[in-house]
Formats: sequence, C-alpha cells, structure tokens
Amino acid sequence: MPSPLFAIPLNMGTGTWVITIIAGLGFVVMFGLSSAGGDYQGLINTTLENDAIAREFTKAEYDQAIEDRAQYKLDKQDNGYARDRQESYPALPEQLDLLFHDMTAGKGDKTGEWYKALKKVKDDNPKPS
Repeated sequence: MPSPLFAIPLNMGTGTWVITIIAGLGFVVMFGLSSAGGDYQGLINTTLENDAIAREFTKAEYDQAIEDRAQYKLDKQDNGYARDRQESYPALPEQLDLLFHDMTAGKGDKTGEWYKALKKVKDDNPKPS
C-alpha cells in the first residue's frame, strides 16, 4: 500500500529508510551546532567542499567508464558461462568420490553419476555459439 506521506511512492526498503533518516538527522545536528555557534559561513564552506569531492566525471573519465562497462559486458557474454560452470561444478573430492563409485559399479560411461553431475552443469550453463 502506498504511503500517505508522499504523492509518489518511494519504494524504499527499510535499510534505505534508516540510512536516509540517519543522514537527515546528521545534517540537522550539524546545522544546529553551526547555527548555535553562529558559523553559517563555515557550514556553507563545508558543504561546498564536500560537493567538490563528489564531482562529476571529466569527459575522459566518462569515456573510460563507458569503455570499461562495455568490456565487462563483452567479457561476461563471452566467458560468463565458464565462470558460472566453475562455481556450479561439485567440489573435486566429491567428483572423485562419484567417479570412484561409478568405476566400482562398472559405470565408467554416460550412465554414471559423475558424468550426469557434470553434464547437468554444462547443460545449465551452455557455451554461447
């Protein structure tokens, strides 16, 4: 149900609300302390300094960020399946145990559990064509 406090639902989670409230309270405390001391200019200077730290990208930085993102996406497209497979394969001791039991049972072919486990990982994470 949308909040009756806002005309547009903000769709913020609990953590975001907590951080927003803490940041707002921090500003109120900082402003209150500065006001009590009559240091309005100090508050303005601190705000301007903080804004300068969080500056915009230069054109070269922006272009590099775009290039890095494109390279990341291309790498994910070309090699993501391999990383996904690595994370999905059973641990090596488990694979060796499966293989041992398959060999003992005479299932050193495609009917063995080891083969089925690795085949499932490959089927779930296909190599792009």
